[in-house]
Amino acid sequence: MTEGLPSAPVTVVTEPVRRVAVATATAADPADVGRATSAAIARLRAASSAAVPELIGLFPLDLGEPVAVTVAVVSEEPVAAAELDVLTGGRFASATHVGPYGQIGLTADALLSWCAERRHPVHGPIREMYVSDPATTPPDRLITHLMIPLEEL
Repeated sequence: MTEGLPSAPVTVVTEPVRRVAVATATAADPADVGRATSAAIARLRAASSAAVPELIGLFPLDLGEPVAVTVAVVSEEPVAAAELDVLTGGRFASATHVGPYGQIGLTADALLSWCAERRHPVHGPIREMYVSDPATTPPDRLITHLMIPLEEL
């Protein structure tokens, strides 16, 4: 701990535009975000025809009370109980979180610090792209890519 907390390396990536179906949930407060996210994911998974859908969480930068949580599944086709939408593409600051979802805030802090150090205006939402399936992956091996859109300077 004398060297501080480990920090996730941040890179700049280009993301494509994605057609998605979205489900929203409301968390009572920041401590309730995990439950609300799980509920939205469960609704999308139950309605999606994809065997393993590509899931993306969208979270506001300010986790006030209540917290609006949106989860998207990449889909060209309508998904029951979800609205079709488009996620913009472009340049994003990106960091990879490996570990339990409960510790993802450390990676988000590293990403926000990187943006602040480079004076990139930060606007949300923060995207979480879930690479691992928590039903088959141990919590300490879960992989999630976090991204924040970058404005051209």
